[in-house]
Amino acid sequence: MVVLTLGVSFVVTTTQTVVHGRKLLLYLHAAEDDNILLLKDLAGLTAELNAAPFALFFSHQDQEMRVPERLTEVLAHRLDDAETDWAHLARALPYFRQYSGPDVSSKLQEWLRDFSARHMP
Repeated sequence: MVVLTLGVSFVVTTTQTVVHGRKLLLYLHAAEDDNILLLKDLAGLTAELNAAPFALFFSHQDQEMRVPERLTEVLAHRLDDAETDWAHLARALPYFRQYSGPDVSSKLQEWLRDFSARHMP
């Protein structure tokens, strides 16, 4: 019974994280004045991904709904924003610290290669 409960909990947590990530992808191209709302949601998703990193491996037939690709794209696009420390959020992504690129942008691309079905050898 305990094993069943743990198994169901794992599946539910992973599924919820995927759903939250895809929900966020629907409004990632928000105007720059919505940075605070977007930053809060991205921080929440980053925390969920650290708790359930398997969610990064769930793909979607629509490329616009693939969490690792779109998350990398949005963070890389906003890294130059001086008012918001997007790089700090990128560094909090699961397993991000293991990459040794010269800057956050190149580390994001390395991170994406490990979690993207499109970039698999």
